[in-house]
Amino acid sequence: MAHVFDLKTVLLAKHAQHIVMIHFPIALFFVSGVFDMMAHRNKNDSLRSAGYYNLVAASISSVMAVATGVLAWQIMYGGRSPKGIILFHLIGAATALILLWTLVFIRHRQREQLRPDLSRTYIVLAVITCIVIITTAHLGGVLSGVVSLVE
Repeated sequence: MAHVFDLKTVLLAKHAQHIVMIHFPIALFFVSGVFDMMAHRNKNDSLRSAGYYNLVAASISSVMAVATGVLAWQIMYGGRSPKGIILFHLIGAATALILLWTLVFIRHRQREQLRPDLSRTYIVLAVITCIVIITTAHLGGVLSGVVSLVE
């Protein structure tokens, strides 16, 4: 068994980079939602900006998360066509990526129009994005062996 602080094992494991990379955009996205709720409640432009920039950072870092996921799929499954849970995980990841960038686009347009409140469309898409991310993360946990489908 490798030592916990063995950098070679940590950095060169077959799919370790994806597991590390994925948590950053998820956290940024959910924190952006917290900032948005606080900004709405307190009518605070600084919190609103923090929410926007967290969303942008989540969207940018999600590209790397998806890229490392595709790389992990290629390494772990040898480029075979995805089936079952891996297929649903890949579809969920692609959908989440598209939804995140759609949210950035909507927020950017709202900022240009100097509209401080979030539109209903944005809120509905943000909730859908939450559901997609949670579902995709759960499937990723099943694939990595962290979550078991059978107890």
